[in-house]
Amino acid sequence: MAETKTLLTETKTLAYQLPDQSALAAEGAAAKATASILVIDDQKSLEIATQEMTALAKRRKELEAARKAITGPLDQAKKSTMALFKPVIQDIDDAIAAIKDGIARYTVEQERLAAIERAKAEAEAAAERKALEEAAEAAGSDEERAVLQEAASTVMAVATVAKPKAAGMSTRKAWQAEVVDLSAFLKHVAEHPELQQCVEVKEGALTRIVSATGGTIQIPGVKVSQKVIVAARTA
Repeated sequence: MAETKTLLTETKTLAYQLPDQSALAAEGAAAKATASILVIDDQKSLEIATQEMTALAKRRKELEAARKAITGPLDQAKKSTMALFKPVIQDIDDAIAAIKDGIARYTVEQERLAAIERAKAEAEAAAERKALEEAAEAAGSDEERAVLQEAASTVMAVATVAKPKAAGMSTRKAWQAEVVDLSAFLKHVAEHPELQQCVEVKEGALTRIVSATGGTIQIPGVKVSQKVIVAARTA
């Protein structure tokens, strides 16, 4: 039986210094305010906007570098910790899965045996009821016939099969659906809109197809559009 283990630990301390939160918030607000008042309507304003965008992109890289200087050691500490615990956790998960599989197989087998016992008990009860009913038909008096008929009506199948159970364990049954013929399933979905929630469109793959055709492809139900992507050069 598994026992709770006391882990020997090694203390490691990470020290880091955060910049002033209010100063960062003010810098972000100033950047948004500047962007909100920029109006690009001629070559000069385009150049000014580009210079502002480039300066902001450069500042963003500086802030990202400062952030990584702080979070890098934290991320590494997390990575090392995950690497330390992950193997044993995975082993334990595998062990639990194996035990659950064994319990499930035992439960299914017991249910199969229980079904056999119930069928056997029902067959015996049916045979007993039939015998009593036949005896009632052949009875020599109404009183004897009534007694036999009453006895036949009370015959019930009795199967004493205990349901598998143990402290700390519970079982339940869950249905599972698997698509084994995608074409047939999609055709059925097209005819039954209530099943559309079961279909997830991979728009990334769809976008790659559209891009590869230069946007000339036409796919029913798909809207193709194009947007301008502006890049800031910081180096």
